[in-house]
Amino acid sequence: MKIDPHETFNARNYTFEEVAERFVATGDFAKIASNQHAVLLGPRGSGKTTLFKMLTLAALHKWSDDRAHGYLDKLRFYAIYVPSDILWHHQLGNLEKQASRNESFRMISSRAAVLTNIFLSVTDCFQGILSLEFANIDTSEAEVEIAKFLIDIWDLGPSLPMLSAVKIRLEARMSDVRTFLNRVVDHNLEDPSIHEIPDWYYYDFMQKVGLACSKVSSLLNLRRSHWALCFDELELAPEWLQEDLFGRLRSTDQRFLLKLSASPIPRILGKTRANQLDDFQLIRMWPHSSQKYKKFCDDLTKRLLKERFGQDVDTCKAFGRSILADEDDYSRGSANWTLFRDSATWDRSFRTRLSEFSPPIDPEDPVPFDSSQRDKVHRKAKPIVTWRRAYLKSSGGRGIERRSRKGPVPELYSGMDAIYAITDGNPRRVISIASRLADLIKFDKYSRVRLIPPESQGEILYSFSTQYSAYIKALPEAYFKAGERTYGLFDLLKNLGSFFHDQICGRQFNLDPYGSFYVDEWLPDDFLEVLRTAAWHGAIVHIDDNVKRISSDIRGKRFRLSYSLAPSFGLLMSKHRAKNIASCSSILKPVEGVRNSGPPVESPQQPDLFE
Repeated sequence: MKIDPHETFNARNYTFEEVAERFVATGDFAKIASNQHAVLLGPRGSGKTTLFKMLTLAALHKWSDDRAHGYLDKLRFYAIYVPSDILWHHQLGNLEKQASRNESFRMISSRAAVLTNIFLSVTDCFQGILSLEFANIDTSEAEVEIAKFLIDIWDLGPSLPMLSAVKIRLEARMSDVRTFLNRVVDHNLEDPSIHEIPDWYYYDFMQKVGLACSKVSSLLNLRRSHWALCFDELELAPEWLQEDLFGRLRSTDQRFLLKLSASPIPRILGKTRANQLDDFQLIRMWPHSSQKYKKFCDDLTKRLLKERFGQDVDTCKAFGRSILADEDDYSRGSANWTLFRDSATWDRSFRTRLSEFSPPIDPEDPVPFDSSQRDKVHRKAKPIVTWRRAYLKSSGGRGIERRSRKGPVPELYSGMDAIYAITDGNPRRVISIASRLADLIKFDKYSRVRLIPPESQGEILYSFSTQYSAYIKALPEAYFKAGERTYGLFDLLKNLGSFFHDQICGRQFNLDPYGSFYVDEWLPDDFLEVLRTAAWHGAIVHIDDNVKRISSDIRGKRFRLSYSLAPSFGLLMSKHRAKNIASCSSILKPVEGVRNSGPPVESPQQPDLFE
């Protein structure tokens, strides 16, 4: 599969086979492939769709990895991939608008559309089984019998006994739903007669899918005993379907597994009584806590570069290392020792702070007293000193002042570690940035890759960050009111970014800056919905040291800004301490004035650079 380097990869736009061609497996794939219910939570572009598509026979048969045959042999279910993004989100949105006068009819129409799309996905799965599991066997008679059975139990009417014809009838049925709805709307019928609504509108999808799967299992004597219904991007599906599916996690037909994906803070998850330890496996697809994703980013980048150049590319030599990833040496004469000593000559607050430690650190000879002081002071101070050197300068006798910077800061945002950190481990962002950097790669006469200049890398990462900012600005639903003014999501993010930047590059040197925030309990619902939208689009990242604890309530949760915004806002890619959001944002002051939020909520944390 060839992807335009300037196009953002989106797995929903590619076939199962095309997704498999570039798939890089992680531990999450082994989890989702286990024989139990699973819930995948993650922002857009985090790879949920890719994982679901890779569970299908079509993808596994195309996957060139040595592990593909292992999964084909050990997988105990047939995956039925059910998308719920574009088809349902737009079709059902239009249906609801047209039938807004009648709640019951709107629900019936919504259920009919969902049911039809599920049947389409089931039929796709059956076609895959016949063509791949029985590739060397004539299955024409079996296909006829299966098709006749589906036509009967799904009440499809006259049709050729072929699975391709069944799909055509299902596609026509969706058109019939719209036609019937338009007729009701045109005739201004408030309560259409129940006799005008076909019986199949009221089908229970699990019952009808169960009958179909039983028929295929017995007829073909299938070697797998389970079926996995993989419902993708449920945040875009009707709320009744979300409630139905999450409610079934605890009790459903034992032959069926539910694999559900949704946004990082789903609205519905808290309504189910299912226990995530006993009833389903919870998989969080973003860099929460100290989860590592650097290896996945590097593997995916190497695969893309090999496809581009036809040879393996040493990414460390192509990108170099970040300025913060050099050797951990603070001895006299080292680069870090020189950084501290030189900064102390123009940054008075840093010089003063060195003398306040116990034992004091000599600004002229800033060698650690012992390993404890090195760990607690020097390692924590190094990134802050580095950022202050890049954004601040001496103002003569008046102390320090900001540098007039516009555009990229290549010494901060370049190198392999910084590149991968900026992606937040998001596959779509990895592909986007790696494709742009690939345009700059050159080789010497011995086919060895040359280092891309940090200045060029910085321009790429800054451009990516500004484009991501523009994407966030354009979100139509992300607005809230504070006082007399209405703000967009990006206004809030920029305001928070300014606060966190000042924590690092303010007038006073701060060894323990704030870099993340908690959501106050008392904040209004419209503001919380904006934060929920931000989490879905990956603009804020939920960080929680307790991997097993998650709910649909966004209050009280801890977040940081996406590292994709770091070059635009001048931020360190480290979460640092947390403070309640109302105290971090000047925008929220009018809201905060309505209610006394009490003392700031804080969480002392050691910085986790390039987590």
